[in-house]
Amino acid sequence: MVIGITGGICCGKTTVLSVLKKLNFKVFNVDNISHDLLNKDEVKEEIKEKISKDVFCDNKIDRKKLASLIFSDEKKRKALNKIMHKRIIACMIDIISKQKEGLTFIEVPLLYELNLEKYFDEIILIYVSRKEQIKRIMKRDCTTEIKAKDMLLSQIDIEEKKKLSKYVIENTHSIERLEKDIKEMVERIKNECN
Repeated sequence: MVIGITGGICCGKTTVLSVLKKLNFKVFNVDNISHDLLNKDEVKEEIKEKISKDVFCDNKIDRKKLASLIFSDEKKRKALNKIMHKRIIACMIDIISKQKEGLTFIEVPLLYELNLEKYFDEIILIYVSRKEQIKRIMKRDCTTEIKAKDMLLSQIDIEEKKKLSKYVIENTHSIERLEKDIKEMVERIKNECN
């Protein structure tokens, strides 16, 4: 069974994935696929050509510069998505096709935005309120509330994602509580799918 892990920016998806890994489940992170792709020459050339040469430093993409640019320019964000999404989805499908037994969890930040639900047996949404997301983005990126809100505009609102999700883990408590909630959710999914 392949389970998608999704949520909004700064909801704690990666923390959930690390807990699942600690519990000896197979885990994959689509962001890692994305980072690997950014090192490929063909991708770098497309980014230079269609987005900007200014996001490069010694022929490597400066991800902070790239993020700053795409969150402030919707046209450039769409261009980057066009370059990256088809490649990321192809890698994700390849990973899914190789999962034969047990539970596998794949973190996919834009799962709903890209209509990827059909690839997963179940989906778990990691949830925090929009207000909490903004607070966490500001802290993580040392940025303003306006920039944090701009980042959130690139995704479906977390409350909409919550309405789409059968399984939701609220991530506003301690790591111990989160771990307990994850274990309970995994058992619930196993029971409901047997």
